Amino acid sequence: MSLSSADSPSHMSFMIKKNLGENMRVSRPTPNWIHMRLITPLAYMSVHQKSCPQSNKSMGEIVLIQFEDFENHSAFEILAKYRKTHLVFNDDIHGTASVFLAGIVSSLKLVSGTLAEHTFLFLGAGEAGTGIAELIALKMSKQTKAPIDETRKKIWLVVSKGLIVKSREESLQHFKEPWAHGHEPIRNLLDAVKLIKLTVLIGSSVVGQTFTKEVVEAMASFNEKPVILALSNPTSQSECTAEQVYGWSNGRAIFASGSPFYLVEFNDKVLKTKDYVQQAVLPMLTIVYIASNYSFVENSAWPYLE
Repeated sequence: MSLSSADSPSHMSFMIKKNLGENMRVSRPTPNWIHMRLITPLAYMSVHQKSCPQSNKSMGEIVLIQFEDFENHSAFEILAKYRKTHLVFNDDIHGTASVFLAGIVSSLKLVSGTLAEHTFLFLGAGEAGTGIAELIALKMSKQTKAPIDETRKKIWLVVSKGLIVKSREESLQHFKEPWAHGHEPIRNLLDAVKLIKLTVLIGSSVVGQTFTKEVVEAMASFNEKPVILALSNPTSQSECTAEQVYGWSNGRAIFASGSPFYLVEFNDKVLKTKDYVQQAVLPMLTIVYIASNYSFVENSAWPYLE
């Protein structure tokens, strides 16, 4: 949060911290550190039910509330509950999505074609993955005038149990349901890549080395310039390294990441990887929304969709 607010005017942002506990065992930094379990989901939501209205009451109607590092179901529930009445922004969903959409749009300048002419596959369907997928579908819908239900069909998601498909819809979390398309079940990423014939592969799994040599080679077999984005961080959890992608694709891949990598020398060329961070997104949105007198923001009103 301190990074995100660093670029905002000091009179426009300040931080409120609430210790609601955590549900993972962590290394105690000091002998006196007290491990506090996460409060129950019901009590957890009640904190936000009090916080959001109180923020408007004490600071005025135009207040942007930013939250991050929440469990998937909690983050989506809070957004769904307050997006019609408050300016709410989740950095893991909206911030990551905005910066990676910008990266995807930039990559298309090198491979040609519009968003609607490409097929996307995500490894991972958490806040980051579904947030990016939704923003791509929104942008595609805006460009083509097609309903968003149609543009979502250009985007596929793979999780630990395989491709998200209609036959699994009853067991899916609600935020994954829009991505359940009609297709036979596929159990692993490699088979999904081969069968769907995607053009853009995006990793948001936070599991290292999941974009294997076979996966990258499959992408390169039917794409002259495969677009491969490994957004997970830190580096140890990146789906692949820059050196691996350039080597396995014979230097043809368009690659970006969420972790920093060294320059790669390949065939007498020096290849530089861009690592994306969303530090500037929140300050920009804060200024735009407050200056525009927004009281709540629909996805379709995001300024970077223009």
